[in-house]
Amino acid sequence: MVILSIIMPVFNVAAYLGAAIDSISNQTFGDFEFLIMDDGSTDDTLQIANQAAKQDPRIRVFPRENRKVAACLNELVTLARGKYIARMDGDDIAYPTRLEKQLSYLRNNQDVAVVGSWVQTFGEKNEIWHFRSSDNYSRNLLFFGVTILCHPTWMLTKSLLLKYPYLDAFRFIIDREWLSRVASAEPSLKFVAIPEVLLEYRMHDSSVSGVHQQQQRLRTNNVIDLYLKTFHINLSADELELFSNIAFAEVIEPNKLIQAGRVIELVQKTVSAFLADDHKVFREKWLRFCWANNAFYLADKYLSDSEFVFFIEHKHGSHS
Repeated sequence: MVILSIIMPVFNVAAYLGAAIDSISNQTFGDFEFLIMDDGSTDDTLQIANQAAKQDPRIRVFPRENRKVAACLNELVTLARGKYIARMDGDDIAYPTRLEKQLSYLRNNQDVAVVGSWVQTFGEKNEIWHFRSSDNYSRNLLFFGVTILCHPTWMLTKSLLLKYPYLDAFRFIIDREWLSRVASAEPSLKFVAIPEVLLEYRMHDSSVSGVHQQQQRLRTNNVIDLYLKTFHINLSADELELFSNIAFAEVIEPNKLIQAGRVIELVQKTVSAFLADDHKVFREKWLRFCWANNAFYLADKYLSDSEFVFFIEHKHGSHS
């Protein structure tokens, strides 16, 4: 019986799939099965996966008609035989020690729900994404619709994914919604990233974040609203939009800025009764919003913190 199952739904990634598969086959931890589900590809994706399976008996390939990623992931979870499950995408590259390090972390930290890692992007953008190693930091970021762990870096137990299936209603942000939903339902479990790059994440025109940005933005509003409601915060449609404007540091009409400040202050005060903000996430989001709107005169009016204001002003320059 294998300990770990890697699940990877793929669709028209023939140009990248070989490198992704090789990066898993060459891991330092080898006691795994690698489940690849082809979601009705129209290029050579399925053929490449089948050829890889002939060369590596740990690979199992499942061809399906096109059903989109949530359905594929949920089925892959039921097919998996390992206690633990790792996510992978067909256009990314895992570092050789990724599985070994994440599995060791999960085994030694029973209170962790999902462990991810830092990510090195490549392709159209080259930068390191520093996901948080503090659960408190991540839980506060969830109020602002942040995807706190990069989906193809996840490792977690099969039982958790069976208990909380992916929801297709949140297509394009199924990972963002899943993290918010499970964090709400499981307050004793932690969501953390190993502070080390363990995956290279490919950035290209056909990636979900590039093609479906508007749908992501609208559905993220719903995710934020649902997460706030678990803390007994019921915002009106206008208030929710203002809070989302702050979350995304968007420019809004000047006459709405004060109302936006009142909204985030209300949310922060209510949340603080349930969850400390050890890393001043609310303060940082408010300051970034003020900066975007050329409204630093409001920075200290709401969620006041003189040390933080001093730091931001000296880091970026005074913005009045």
